[in-house]
Amino acid sequence: PKEYLVQVEPARQLTKMERETWGISQLPKPTTNLTRLRKGGAKLSGEEMPLLPVQVKWVLSPNNNSSTNQQQHQQRPPSRYLRFVLEEGRKHQIRRMCRELLGMHVLSLHRDRIGPIHLAEEQPPGTWRHLTQEEIQGILLGSSSSGKKKKKQQKQLEEKRRISTAYRKSRATASGVVEGEVTTTTDSDEMMTMIDEKQAT
Repeated sequence: PKEYLVQVEPARQLTKMERETWGISQLPKPTTNLTRLRKGGAKLSGEEMPLLPVQVKWVLSPNNNSSTNQQQHQQRPPSRYLRFVLEEGRKHQIRRMCRELLGMHVLSLHRDRIGPIHLAEEQPPGTWRHLTQEEIQGILLGSSSSGKKKKKQQKQLEEKRRISTAYRKSRATASGVVEGEVTTTTDSDEMMTMIDEKQAT
C-alpha cells in the first residue's frame, strides 16, 4: 500500500481535459462525506474498472500555524487535508477521485509511505538512503500477501456488481414496464443489505 497526505479545497470549475477528454459536464458539489471512497465500486470517467475501497480520513493541517498557510488562507477559502492509503495505483488517481467523487481540487500531494518504507520529509530531493533491515523484511513479507489481497477485493467488487444487477432486474420485473421504460423504485438500503448478507455467507 501507498500512503499520501493530500491538501484539498473545493473545486471551482472543470478543466479542459475533464470537458474534452473525459466528457464531464459537471463536478459534484463539494462534500466531506468519504463513504463512496471507502466502500469502493465507483468508476472514474472513461474507465470501466471500478475503484477498490480506499482507506481515507480527514486530518488536521500538519503546518496549521505556519505563516505560509495563513497567507494562503487569506487568498482562498480554507483548505483541508486528507490522508489516503491506496492498494492500487492509477494515473492521477487521487486527484481524479477528489474532483469526481468529492468535488475537491488537490492543492498539494505528498507520498509519506510505500509499503513498509516511510519517506521522511527531511530527505532532500535527488538523494537516497539504504533500506533498514526491518524495511527489507517488510517488503519480502508483503510481496507474498498483497497479490492474494487484491484478488479477494476484486472478487468482492464483482460480486457486488452482479448482485446489484440481478436486484435491479428483479425489481423491474416486479414493477412492470410502461411504454417501453422500466418503472422501479430501487431501495438502495435494502439492496446494500442484500449484498452484505450475500458476502457474509
